[in-house]
Amino acid sequence: MGKKANILLISTSQSGKDCLAEILQEKYGLTSMPSSYMAFKIFIFDIFKEKYGYKTLEECYEKRHNHRDELFQLISDFNKDDPARLAKLIMIDCDIYTGMRSKRELDACKEQGVFTHIFWVDASKRISFKEPLSSCEVTEDMADYTVDNNGSLKQLEYYADAIYGMVTEDLSMEGMFND
Repeated sequence: MGKKANILLISTSQSGKDCLAEILQEKYGLTSMPSSYMAFKIFIFDIFKEKYGYKTLEECYEKRHNHRDELFQLISDFNKDDPARLAKLIMIDCDIYTGMRSKRELDACKEQGVFTHIFWVDASKRISFKEPLSSCEVTEDMADYTVDNNGSLKQLEYYADAIYGMVTEDLSMEGMFND
């Protein structure tokens, strides 16, 4: 693949974003980074180890679901001067960003052209948890495409194949007509 893919996977909690990113990583060698993990590495672990007594970055990250609203606010504060700041940091080394939750950040990333493809991972028929707007403002209509993750793992793998085909086709076709 010539030009780098910049993929964003968004959805509410527990919809399968990380699972889809793992499939794309394992099958196709794309690299990914959950937004919250990058934020923990950069600054949140330092805050939470003092506040909640976490000993390691991994322990802190594993407990992230206990602090959804607080994480949302801390990342928003980190991105206050440039709402695309965390996304741009992730995309330096990664092909896939998983887990953006702020409409303001998503709008800024669209405006700045940070992503080539934005996918909503839908598991609304499979999970009953409804995430509040206080921790997730993004919605399906903000994505370019929807991945139906209400079925089996095999079906999600088919979506991963389609995503990779779409991304590589778009990237390889890009230069064909510029000669």
